[in-house]
Amino acid sequence: MSDLEQVLSRLAADAAFADALRERPQTVLRGYDLGGDDLRRLEAVLGGAVTLAQLLEPGSAS
Repeated sequence: MSDLEQVLSRLAADAAFADALRERPQTVLRGYDLGGDDLRRLEAVLGGAVTLAQLLEPGSAS
């Protein structure tokens, strides 16, 4: 499982993690190896532009 998949799984399952991620992303994401594309996808989910389901859809280009 990639680091992005780990973050997204935790985001979906843990409301406290989601809140912390919105408040202090640099601290919360320390230890995860996320590239620029990963961070853009994560920002899209947090901003409401994309749902987790859409992002994780097979063949999704988001």
